[in-house]
Amino acid sequence: MRPPLAPFRGAALIRRAGPLVLFAASLGAQTIGQPPVEACKPGDFTVVGYPDEFGPRATPSFDVLIDKRFEGAFLTRKDIWLPAINESIAKWNGVNGSKWQFNNLGLSDKEADPNDNRVTIASCGGVFDCPDQGPPEPPRGPGGDVLEFFPVFQTTLAVTLIYEDYSPGRSIRNSDVFFNPEIPFEVNPSDGQIDFETVLIHELGHSLGLDHNDNCVTEPTIMESVVDLNERKRNLGSPEVEGVKFLYPTDTESSIRFKESERLVEFEAVQGALPPFEKDVSIYGLRFRRWNAAANQSWVTIEPPTGRFNSLDTVAIGVDSAGLAPGHYEATVSFSDEKHPGPPATLTVSLTVSPAGSGGEAPLLTSAGIVSAANPASAKLAPGSLVTLYGQNFSTVTMAAEGFPLPTRLGDTDVIINGSKAPLLYVSPTQINALVPAETYEGRSGAIVRTSFGQNRGTPFDLVSAAPQLFLLDGHRAIALNQDGSLNAPDNVAAGGSVVTLFFTGQGATTPHVPSGQAAPSDTLARVASEYRVLVAGREAKVLYLGMTPGYAGLAQANVEMPAGITGDLPVRIEIAGEMSEAGFVSVR
Repeated sequence: MRPPLAPFRGAALIRRAGPLVLFAASLGAQTIGQPPVEACKPGDFTVVGYPDEFGPRATPSFDVLIDKRFEGAFLTRKDIWLPAINESIAKWNGVNGSKWQFNNLGLSDKEADPNDNRVTIASCGGVFDCPDQGPPEPPRGPGGDVLEFFPVFQTTLAVTLIYEDYSPGRSIRNSDVFFNPEIPFEVNPSDGQIDFETVLIHELGHSLGLDHNDNCVTEPTIMESVVDLNERKRNLGSPEVEGVKFLYPTDTESSIRFKESERLVEFEAVQGALPPFEKDVSIYGLRFRRWNAAANQSWVTIEPPTGRFNSLDTVAIGVDSAGLAPGHYEATVSFSDEKHPGPPATLTVSLTVSPAGSGGEAPLLTSAGIVSAANPASAKLAPGSLVTLYGQNFSTVTMAAEGFPLPTRLGDTDVIINGSKAPLLYVSPTQINALVPAETYEGRSGAIVRTSFGQNRGTPFDLVSAAPQLFLLDGHRAIALNQDGSLNAPDNVAAGGSVVTLFFTGQGATTPHVPSGQAAPSDTLARVASEYRVLVAGREAKVLYLGMTPGYAGLAQANVEMPAGITGDLPVRIEIAGEMSEAGFVSVR
């Protein structure tokens, strides 16, 4: 009887119409399918078991046994398939910057054993029938239950089973690779056959701890989940190389990663004014390893300065500009891994301190002056909302953005929300129309208007996940288009049963995500991700589309079927994630 599996990774290529699709399952860590995009690490790779990731083997090597049952199975001559196995192993062993090593022990009479701390490569077994044996015993979870995805594997090409050592870091103890003997593998495939070496290199990547990376990169890779008949992918790509270097770095390489976009953290401050908001930096390392951070300049702040890695850690980098003269400053922040002797990973902090302005006054902004751009009577805002700021000394000129992506500076005016520059549509001395960065967080937030004459104190306001507000005319009528594209009005009413387009903002998260300041796409519509409904005269109406308006930033629309049998000026409300808009009226006959 096979001992219970630890949470493990199974990987298999599934025959479908068209390409062959590789998918995976993990007990207790994730369901069948691709890891979420959040699992992607810098270098475009993933680690098995997100979010409760497997750690690498405690010793950076695996003895490999090759089951003699390959002979007489789907490959009949070992002088054909044995070199392909040797070549696949050599490619993983040849990664510069990794101290990984497969030790090829050659042919073996032993069957795969989950307790031998080795990789066995077999042409059947695991979850597949062997020609000379009965059906395999289904793998079971820690509770003894048959894993629910076991029947799916009976139609797959190959699978890698991974066993952990039950340590807090979930180190890989044993990995075994099994091929389906019913599949037409070949070392030099022709039409209708599958390349043996392509699949084996992929499965060996799983045995090391690498997962599928479809969500991370667009070009073909060894670890992606799709392979075509007769397709050959026999060389490790950059994601595979970066992945094994991350799991098994040499003593001369850092074990910590940053996103390339976050290696330079830039701040701007004004002499004598309050310091800018902190900025979050994502750091990646092996789970449960302790990391420490330190800066070489006293004006840099780090919070927290130490911690233990999870799947993703976030560190707030800030600057204390008090007492600094106008000029440009740079500092280095180093992150070290207590368990790894390699060098620390570093990022650069850049600070520009501008002189306090002369001949003008610093901007003045209060919480009462931060409102929805659609409805100034509402102070509810969400990430991605169009926002209007009312105050004084915002700009010495009046300017509007001329195209997309929206600029983060108009004239000499910047708006900083939660430490990020907000895309701007319009600035004047007393009003700014901007976009709350879609990538910012919910909760208590702050807004700063900065000009060459200084900046206001961080003005607090609240962000919620969604804050829908209809654009209104005269604070009463919804800006709406009838089905023929004309503006809805008391003398140009919509017919009952026709579709009316309503415009609003405060939509919150969308699928796909639209980066701040970018125009929403028209080829793939960005739909609201949260639950929603539209009420017309108190009744839930049929919604044909609710999402971003293509070609605009921050503007959303709802295409709604007007109810039949109700006429007059009807109140319309949009509800998203439990947040209800103020009513706007639409004329229906």
